[in-house]
Amino acid sequence: MTRLTSALPTRESDLHRTLTRKTVLDMDRYQWMVLFAAWLGWGFDIFDSLLFNYVAPTCVPVLLGIPFGTPAAAAATLRWTGILTSLLLVGWATGGIVFGRIADRLGRTRTLLLTMGMYSLGTAACALAPNMWALVLFRVVASLGIGGEWVCGAAMVAEIVPEKRRVDAGALLYSAAPAGLFLATFLVYEIQGVYFRAMPEVAWRYVFLSGLIPAFVALVVRLASPRRLRSICRSSSRRVCAAPGRASASTSDAMSRPSVALMPWVIETKNRPLPD
Repeated sequence: MTRLTSALPTRESDLHRTLTRKTVLDMDRYQWMVLFAAWLGWGFDIFDSLLFNYVAPTCVPVLLGIPFGTPAAAAATLRWTGILTSLLLVGWATGGIVFGRIADRLGRTRTLLLTMGMYSLGTAACALAPNMWALVLFRVVASLGIGGEWVCGAAMVAEIVPEKRRVDAGALLYSAAPAGLFLATFLVYEIQGVYFRAMPEVAWRYVFLSGLIPAFVALVVRLASPRRLRSICRSSSRRVCAAPGRASASTSDAMSRPSVALMPWVIETKNRPLPD
């Protein structure tokens, strides 16, 4: 028993050294894991945001009972695309404010996964929309989750990575946008243009069902991040995880300034104000 007990600290020390060993860009494995989780979240933000724009020419006429290819269908598609896109942007801002506050209480990791599940389920629910107003409701739910994920992901990356590498981390984070664009374009083409080409009236529903992909990825990330590893990394140094007071202030700054969600790498310290 004594030998087993004495072996445990050694194993934790080995695990600690493995997780905190510097790799590319002077970041350890835990910091890369956090950056990768935020990168996935941002990529799926773009993915979910674009799905409606791709399926609007078939989705809107079906829900409004207008025949395809008519001038009325084209006018309705243009009008509702503008309305839903505007609501999406308002939802992004509102979600950033609401979930920025929630992250201070619940924690950014949990809030990040919560918002990913929220916008993926909201997007998938659009597949079941019986009318246009139900679709609007589901898109608003998805937009709130997207806005919340942006704030949590930006704050996590700005806090975790070394100060001198925040510009590099921000650039890497933004590379998720074209990846999300590619994934949305590819899946819409495969679903609408290949598998359900002869059934455009139902193909858009399967496109929205693909919004469940982020929820699955969030579950995998949650299961692949054992609590023991996170606790060891948190206790390793103050640079890896900030103190609670700083964490709360950082999230509040990210929540109160939309520019942080667009340029997370400009966060330097909690005492250095960001430009309006």
